[in-house]
Parts: sequence; C-alpha cells; structure tokens
Amino acid sequence: EVVRSPSCILQTSFEDLLGTSAADVAHFDVIMAGDVCFMKGLSGAFQSWLASVSDRREGCVTLLGDPSRWEQWAPQPGWAAGMERVAAYDVNTDAADVHPLTEGLATRHTVVWRSG
Repeated sequence: EVVRSPSCILQTSFEDLLGTSAADVAHFDVIMAGDVCFMKGLSGAFQSWLASVSDRREGCVTLLGDPSRWEQWAPQPGWAAGMERVAAYDVNTDAADVHPLTEGLATRHTVVWRSG
C-alpha cells in the first residue's frame, strides 16, 4: 500500500523481504521491524537481514523494536555494525493475562535498535 502526502510517501509491505538484498530495498528511507526475535530461526534471519541492509545508502534509517519475548534470541550489543541500542522501556502488562504476546509476564523489557 502506498500513501502520499505533500511531504512524504509511506509504503508498507506484507511481502517476505528477508530474501532481498540491500540493493533491492535501497529506495526505502526507513525500514522498521518489530517483535521478530521470538523464535530462533526467525530471529537469526531478521538480525542477519537487518544487518545487511542497515547501511544500504547514506541517510537511511533502520529500526528494530524488540520486546524481549525470548532473551536468548534477542539482539545483543554488537549484533550488527552500526546498529545501536537507542532506547529501552519497561512496559507493564496484565500479568494475569496469559496472552501469547505477554507470556504472563508483569513487565516486558523492550529495546529499540537504530542505524543511520
């Protein structure tokens, strides 16, 4: 979907971009991914892909938001050249809620990573 305004164009995609190269996505000024590091294979694939596209061209920004659903697969400092931890938040959840996104935890430690 493409949304146009006088100052920007917002394009969203539901396609699987993990097989694309930095050249394939170089036209994007911003790439954002969120909550994709909760499963071993998916986490590794996304971290590798984001690392490869994070320096696709001068002035571009890459963002990853991770709610640390599974610490063993969450990004760690140094996971990608140029990606820096820029924010961290403790998000309160309803601990009684056994919803798959909260896994019954009262607080979810969320980290935002950025390059560019």
